[in-house]
Amino acid sequence: MTVQAGMSHDLWVWLQRAGWREIKHRPDRRRYFDVPGDSVAELIECAPEHRGDCLQDAIARSRMEPPGQHS
Repeated sequence: MTVQAGMSHDLWVWLQRAGWREIKHRPDRRRYFDVPGDSVAELIECAPEHRGDCLQDAIARSRMEPPGQHS
């Protein structure tokens, strides 16, 4: 997921607690999924109590990137 303007610190902390991390290691062996921008926007805009559902929807709408294609 590309972090977009508008993502609060609170949301980023929540995502980290859910296991999300920024890409720091190149090359790296983790698998990445391309999360659609509109799904990220919905996650940013949803109420904190609905984040789990929004994240699950975003993951369901994502697609796996080929190895080495993440930015």
